[in-house]
Amino acid sequence: MRIVKVVGVAVVVAAGMGLGVGSAVAEPEPKENIYIDVSVLGCSFGAGLGGDVLVALGGGSGSSALVSSSLAARMRAAGCLPTR
Repeated sequence: MRIVKVVGVAVVVAAGMGLGVGSAVAEPEPKENIYIDVSVLGCSFGAGLGGDVLVALGGGSGSSALVSSSLAARMRAAGCLPTR
């Protein structure tokens, strides 16, 4: 009976790992174009997101940058960006 439980647990763990790998290969996260001014940059540093914003600015052009949707959502939650 114990071997049946061990095999059952192993199957469930293997299936869970397979689903995790499948979701890790999913589509890339969409990007949003945001405009950065002094107040947005200051707010992002105050919220602990300044490093992420600076990395995004490094790949952007001028005062706009493409950021991941999750970073934009975190910035909106912190009050740095207006809600849609």
